[in-house]
Amino acid sequence: MGKLNTYRPYIILSIFLLIAGILSIVFSAGESRIRIVPPSTFNDGWVLVQGDTEIPLDTLPTMLDIPAGESYTIKNTLTEDFHDINVMMLRTSLQNIKVEVDGSIIYEKTYQAESTLPPYASMWHFIELPAHIGEMEISMTLSSPYKAMSGTVNDVHYGSYASLYTHLFDTYGYRLFVGIFVLIAGLIMMFASLFIKKGEGIRYTYIGLFSTILSFWIIAESRMLQWFTGNEFILGSLAYLSLALFPIPLLYYLMNHVVTVYRKPYTVFIGIFYIQSILITVFQATGISDYFESVIYTQIFLIAGTVMILTTLIIEINRFKNQEAVRVTKYLGMMLVFLLMEIFNFLLGNFEYTSIFALTGVGLFMLIMLVNYIRYLFKRMKLSYEKEFYERLAYHDWMTGGKNRLKFENDIEIFFNDPELRNKLRLVYFDFDDLKKVNDVYGHLEGDRVIKKGYELINSVFGDIGSCYRIGGDEFSCLILDNDETVYAEKINKLKEDLNAFRTELSYDFRISMGTSVVHLESDDTTDLMIKRADEDMYLDKCKTKGNCNR
Repeated sequence: MGKLNTYRPYIILSIFLLIAGILSIVFSAGESRIRIVPPSTFNDGWVLVQGDTEIPLDTLPTMLDIPAGESYTIKNTLTEDFHDINVMMLRTSLQNIKVEVDGSIIYEKTYQAESTLPPYASMWHFIELPAHIGEMEISMTLSSPYKAMSGTVNDVHYGSYASLYTHLFDTYGYRLFVGIFVLIAGLIMMFASLFIKKGEGIRYTYIGLFSTILSFWIIAESRMLQWFTGNEFILGSLAYLSLALFPIPLLYYLMNHVVTVYRKPYTVFIGIFYIQSILITVFQATGISDYFESVIYTQIFLIAGTVMILTTLIIEINRFKNQEAVRVTKYLGMMLVFLLMEIFNFLLGNFEYTSIFALTGVGLFMLIMLVNYIRYLFKRMKLSYEKEFYERLAYHDWMTGGKNRLKFENDIEIFFNDPELRNKLRLVYFDFDDLKKVNDVYGHLEGDRVIKKGYELINSVFGDIGSCYRIGGDEFSCLILDNDETVYAEKINKLKEDLNAFRTELSYDFRISMGTSVVHLESDDTTDLMIKRADEDMYLDKCKTKGNCNR
């Protein structure tokens, strides 16, 4: 029966989903989903213009043999579809572009030849076409200063903005989704770790920072960055900078929390990536080397760093039986394999498939790390609750619900040894007079009621300026962080008033003896003398009440 109660919410949810599914099938009356007509392609019929010669192109996208920095023009005849106003969409790969219709320029995006900032960026172009241009000639003139990109002609689509945006999300949205997932996972780990003790949470701070920077690279390479910004410096630099920076927090994590011996290589590579990230921007700004030209060095360092990481982890596993290295190698090795595949894919010039391999590896790695982190948080929460439970069990009095003698002894030492708190510390002792007679005459239940009510009265008066404790059967104390005599006198008078009101409910006389002391800064080296003075002051109050001062 207990197991049935445990799984009851899941059973109810499953039944609800089953009923909803059946009803959706039985009562389906047609397709009501909003649909957008996909854009049309304009990839056929293009020719390359070389002087008076026109060379037909099979279809777009294509790669032409054009020297770096040389302009080239392709042209086509617009179909009748272009009689209506349309938007044409195409992507340039680190290129300048000029679009003309019947010799008139309708769109142009070029980078200043003498300027190194902003850098060249691969980006989408949405070109609004005039109405009634069907059967007219359209031409595109392209150029790129990079041999790897010169001659690239990507495919062309046209239609409404809605259809073009939908096409982009359908085609590249998954890359953006992975990037956002990795970003959110990283931010969760970073900010949640702020609430964990520094020594324990810093490892996940490193992983979270690694994930966050890596997500910038994924988003930059997703071909969807223009949804967030049109800043050309960000469009042209984010991928290169994040590629150089993301290894740094990962190296810190491995150096400080995984490897035990071979840490010096990690320090060296951390310095290399710091310097590399600065130099590539300096080189871009000064014209020494563009981001695209210097990325090969970043990739070489990434490969070298990967080899170093795998080597040190394997040594740690084989020589030192490092179990943390075993666990990390399984997760990290999987991601590193995909990242190496990504680098080799880039070196082979397959730019159409940029980030595909990295997305798969990083997505799996971060999913595993996020699951592990959530498990870690739940484990910490469980330990925290257990610690709180046992502390309460150890430091609280079961009868009154207040703090006990062990907590009192712990707190008075803390307050006394803190110079700022010691200067204003006051100790108050209480003793319930003749509680044994109450137990003998009226029973222990009545005695327990008096103990609970007496503590409640004491705590209600002194609890706002200190902490109150049950330190014995009928003995109580309060540690007050205010040694002002006027304040103490007001509190004692309030307690006596409350006691008088409580006595009207009783058929016997109930009194509480009280004593107090403050720290003597000149003579009190420990709490012993302070406690002794409070106890003696309480005894004097008791004997005055009873008229018998013989101890």
